[in-house]
Amino acid sequence: MKLIALCQSSLGLVQVVDIRKGSRTTKMLTALPEILQWMKERTDFLGGLRPVYEPMVVRPKNWTTPYDGGYLSSDIKPLRLVKRGARACFGTLEKADMPVVYEAVNAIRNTAWQINTWVLEVMQTFRDNRIQAGEMPLKDGIPLPEKPFDIETNPQAQLKYRREANEVYLINTANRSKRAHFEIILDIARRYAQYKKFYQPHQLDFRGRVYAVSPLSCQGSDTTKALLRFANGKPLESEGWKWLAVHGAGLIGNDKVSFEDRVNFILDNEDVILAIAENPYDNRQWFSEIGGYEVDKPWQFLAWCKDWEGFVKYSEAYVSKIPVAFDGSCSGLQHYSAMLKDEKVGATVNLLPGDKPSDVYAMVAEEVLKAVNHDLENGTVDELKLVDNEPKFEEGTRTFARQWLEFGINRKVTKRAVMTLCYGSKQLGFAGQLIEDCVRKTRMNEELLSFTCSGKPAITLPGKSALQ
Repeated sequence: MKLIALCQSSLGLVQVVDIRKGSRTTKMLTALPEILQWMKERTDFLGGLRPVYEPMVVRPKNWTTPYDGGYLSSDIKPLRLVKRGARACFGTLEKADMPVVYEAVNAIRNTAWQINTWVLEVMQTFRDNRIQAGEMPLKDGIPLPEKPFDIETNPQAQLKYRREANEVYLINTANRSKRAHFEIILDIARRYAQYKKFYQPHQLDFRGRVYAVSPLSCQGSDTTKALLRFANGKPLESEGWKWLAVHGAGLIGNDKVSFEDRVNFILDNEDVILAIAENPYDNRQWFSEIGGYEVDKPWQFLAWCKDWEGFVKYSEAYVSKIPVAFDGSCSGLQHYSAMLKDEKVGATVNLLPGDKPSDVYAMVAEEVLKAVNHDLENGTVDELKLVDNEPKFEEGTRTFARQWLEFGINRKVTKRAVMTLCYGSKQLGFAGQLIEDCVRKTRMNEELLSFTCSGKPAITLPGKSALQ
């Protein structure tokens, strides 16, 4: 600590802050705000020193060995077919006969893309005016809460302020990297907007999954995907427009009804959709609510609205360039149930025919809701205990159950736990996900954060009982 104190006093670069995690407080060394600002101003320069992999304006080289695909220029660090792996792994790959793998990766790299310049213009306008839309990070962080007037004399007010300020600090720290990534994406999009088409080199991860090497890819976030469209579109014709409508309903969040109902939902809300396409600045329903649904992927939905406007104008002859997504339903459970020929679980993840899609996350949420209601009726009550000869108020499970019920337990709460259950996550992992997704985002009772970490409430075990 003496060395740190000397650094603080002599250099004027760093500070010590208290970081609260649950009931524990840890001291952390961070840069001063003015140093962080200086680093932010140097981002463009530093980015030029270590450029990211970018798209290509010509087709990437075919993969024929684990080392020869992707970029043509020798000035760029060569790609490997598998992004990471032990040396022994590459020795095996060199000897392996895998024409199907090479054929698949080479087919994917042949897809031509272009920037959706209309979305890019809207995104830049919102960014420059600091308008929060969807997951687009703001240029500046969230301001710290105002200090209470009696912070020096009121220990409770001081503690409350420190907790609130710490939450803002954690959010801003997490968003700092997101903002940097977003600026990289915008920069690439601006520079590639001039090209009618460009291509993406691809490689595999250690599990064999195919990924574009550029951060601007169709596998990115909502904002990233919205900036991209196919360079070569196709006319919608008699059936294509229906699938475009199904895709639009899914972007809004209405994807748990039949395909026919999704098409009708779009037709019923067409006036709002066309108003958004005409003027997304005044008609901001695209990042709030449409037809009773909170829009799930606002930036992709914005791009879709403009495409739907084209269909309304030109009917089935309209050439659409929007990628229509077909997503799996908890792919981990799909693989397990298929390998085990488990019809019960397979039905919950849409491996069996049906008019309406099953929703395993909602099913699990129902089971969790039953468990939490049980805690509400039969759980422990609040108690005042003596800890180290000091009175300490301890809330019982009934109180925490009531707080969770007030918060609302739905598929969004249980989704990550169900997804990661298949990959080995357990109670501690579920608790961490809930803290990130629910507790910190909504600033629920601070005690609930540490309580959730302990794994006591039923909410931390959403996967097991519902899938047994």
